[in-house]
Amino acid sequence: MRVAYLTTDEVHEQLAFQMAEDYDVTLLPLSPRDVLPRGRLDALLYDWDCLSVRRQCEIAHTLLAGPALCPRAVHSYTLREHQAETLRRREVAVFRHLQPEVFVLLRLLASRAQDNDQEEDQDLPEPLAHRLEELRKEPNNQLPGKLG
Repeated sequence: MRVAYLTTDEVHEQLAFQMAEDYDVTLLPLSPRDVLPRGRLDALLYDWDCLSVRRQCEIAHTLLAGPALCPRAVHSYTLREHQAETLRRREVAVFRHLQPEVFVLLRLLASRAQDNDQEEDQDLPEPLAHRLEELRKEPNNQLPGKLG
């Protein structure tokens, strides 16, 4: 699985590499000026707080504009509740901080997209289904519409 990660924070990038490796995810780090890589991309992850306001607006427009080509997630301490809710309604996962569940969820969503958009959580392994249920209850982690 290939996940593009847009960040300028070197600490977050290294942490993301470690987490991604644990879930057999190939991380493709990007800076805000980079263009998305060509070829197959399974998911996009944005470090919202490292972006300029201008770049946040550009990316928000893209996230809200049309149907997603792949699963998307953002992590941010600064998103307001209404902003997070708007993103979630457009099937963007919103997390308060970078955490392993970001990669678990992106992997799950990418797998489901490949498996004809199955939407039932009952096919999940028990530990993952339990963790997703915990995430649903945490106010700062907003899962996208199909899972939330």
